[in-house]
Amino acid sequence: MTVSGIYRTLLAFLVLGGTGTASAQTIADGVDNPASTTFTTRAADRNTDEDYPAGVWTFDTTTTYDMVDSVRTTLPDKTYSILDAEIQGPAVLTFRWKATIEELFDTLGFSSQSASFTVRESTDWQQRTVELDCGTNDVRWYLDRNATTDTGLMSAWIDDVVVTPIPPSADLQEGLDNTTMSFYSQDWILQSSEGSHDGDHATNAPMTDGQESSIMMEVEGPAEVTFSWGLSGEEFGYSQFVLLVDGSQNGRLQGEAAVAERTLNLGPGTHCLKFEYYQDYPVDTEDPYTGAKAAILDDFQVTQLAESPSLASALERDRGVFSNDWQFQVFDSVVGTSAASVTAAELEEAKFMYVDLPDEAGLLSFYYKTESDPDLGYLFIDVDGEEIARQTGQTEWQKAELNLGEGSDRFLEAVFIRFGDLDGNSVQTSALLDNVKFLPGETNYRPDLTIKAKGSRVKGNNVHSRSAARQRAVAKTDDRRPYGIYPVKFQNDCPNYQDVITIRGTRSNRHFETFFLLRQDDQVFNFSAALFTGRLQTRNLDPGASEAFELQVGRKRRSSKRSRSITVRGTSQADGSKVDVVQSSLKIKRFRFRR
Repeated sequence: MTVSGIYRTLLAFLVLGGTGTASAQTIADGVDNPASTTFTTRAADRNTDEDYPAGVWTFDTTTTYDMVDSVRTTLPDKTYSILDAEIQGPAVLTFRWKATIEELFDTLGFSSQSASFTVRESTDWQQRTVELDCGTNDVRWYLDRNATTDTGLMSAWIDDVVVTPIPPSADLQEGLDNTTMSFYSQDWILQSSEGSHDGDHATNAPMTDGQESSIMMEVEGPAEVTFSWGLSGEEFGYSQFVLLVDGSQNGRLQGEAAVAERTLNLGPGTHCLKFEYYQDYPVDTEDPYTGAKAAILDDFQVTQLAESPSLASALERDRGVFSNDWQFQVFDSVVGTSAASVTAAELEEAKFMYVDLPDEAGLLSFYYKTESDPDLGYLFIDVDGEEIARQTGQTEWQKAELNLGEGSDRFLEAVFIRFGDLDGNSVQTSALLDNVKFLPGETNYRPDLTIKAKGSRVKGNNVHSRSAARQRAVAKTDDRRPYGIYPVKFQNDCPNYQDVITIRGTRSNRHFETFFLLRQDDQVFNFSAALFTGRLQTRNLDPGASEAFELQVGRKRRSSKRSRSITVRGTSQADGSKVDVVQSSLKIKRFRFRR
């Protein structure tokens, strides 16, 4: 046995306590990170997603980097395994991994909010390093097997996971003229400069081409953030200075950019701001750039937006409305006596308002309008970063409804901005918002069924009812012509989403026959069987779109019954609690022959 083999055997003996029974066999112990991180693991069939318990990541002492222990997953073809962890940032994460996998078809990977990378072939122990953003970071290691033929079991290992917090820097507080916030960086420094605010600014330490550096901070919203930033570099844009907000790009400078002020509005909640500088220049250029290359950040200030009880009252909210721009007004409202309004006095100056929303699922609704020159003054309304409404011009009050699932730190953002005036001096540059309501557990999926008999008016339009109240169409006839025809229409009254309506109706009986017909291109299609069994559905109906059918009810020969009621029920496929009902009534009088 070699010396290293003896050493490995001795370490394994110590770990097992000399008795053959493991004293600690957790994933955290296997990756040498027992205290700071919680790990979870799962393995499943790649095609069916059914659990494959034998493939989860487990403690291992047979193959290790530190000659003590590691964690391992072993998988057959067409399976995958994941190892998840939550790590608090800002921090530097380092780990080592190893794989024996099939080249090109299998993948050993890592992913996080700030970085991801993969290995597609067998490899000995490699070290990886990633900088994690401030806040909670969800990180994942995974092995995904997808070979074209059965190649047996393949394995991957992880070891030596180390999380090193990035400490705040007092020098960066001075450089950014803000002593109340914490700024985190591995390599940014304070630099004196006559052109900077208060004589200094923050910048990256000297770097070589191909390197990256970053500085990050946490900001509690809702808030307005102002800062100055710039970039010294070659004019072709190989070097970049990027702002990320909660992992998404929110601005970028390239090449040479003079220092300029930037304003950023943040909604409620805790946000991670990260400034990343990437320095690069092609080495094979005929005229290499030899000037200064550096990112500049200065005068970073945060102004909290005030919570406004008066704006909450204007929007029919109890609390949770924030703005320094919007105002309470009583001149124009759609509900009650007041609404929130804003005027954009300056060109291209955005005016923000934030409304806190519950995190539970439910139905959000609100009214909005604009008084602006068309295409020159715009109101934008977002929820969870998704645009819900956009309005410009002279408009009446509009209503919007939105189905919301469960969320976190959710808010409505209303922004009004004026891009110009038709005559250079227009005062029609305002927007209004009113009656912001949230109904927990509700949705706006609504089938709208209507029915009519020949010579009668439509019944049921915009009446959403489970009992067919006010939605009964009656046809009166006689023995000579004992049947009735009823056009029935199914409309999607949800103003925002597609829906499919499932239709069910009363079947024929011993006295009456019932037919449900679709007339299309001079052809008649009988959907009676599908209707009676509840298998009849509309196509995907866009908001406001509809489909029309024909219901025919006739008395059978030799039947003495003189009345028949048929019920047709439409149910939203998106929300099974949303039902609408219409009814037909056929009433037959005796026919009397007159001379």
